Amino acid sequence: MPDLEGFHYRATSSTDTRPPFLLLHGSNRDETELPPRAETAAPGWPYLSLRGPIPWESGYAFFRRNPDRTLDHADLALQTERLTPSSKPQSRAACSPVRRSSWVSPTAPSSPPP
Repeated sequence: MPDLEGFHYRATSSTDTRPPFLLLHGSNRDETELPPRAETAAPGWPYLSLRGPIPWESGYAFFRRNPDRTLDHADLALQTERLTPSSKPQSRAACSPVRRSSWVSPTAPSSPPP
């Protein structure tokens, strides 16, 4: 697993060579919330579950909110850069397609939206 200086995280074995699922919890949560769900969705697959850096109510968040709970867009941009310092935007065509799981309801569209 990568060295994530400045981040508190939980991860599975560092000897697994498969790319890990990146788990990012919601506001007022922490890094312990999603690993059980990842294990249910993909048993045995490696994961990296980050804790948001901002104390928020009784948990943590990855970005700040305004008093009315709307997004603080300036902080969102800052925290996004912190999570992805070397990434560059990719065109949609460059992204690999997402596979749908077998649990998707029969009424769901069979292909991703354009």
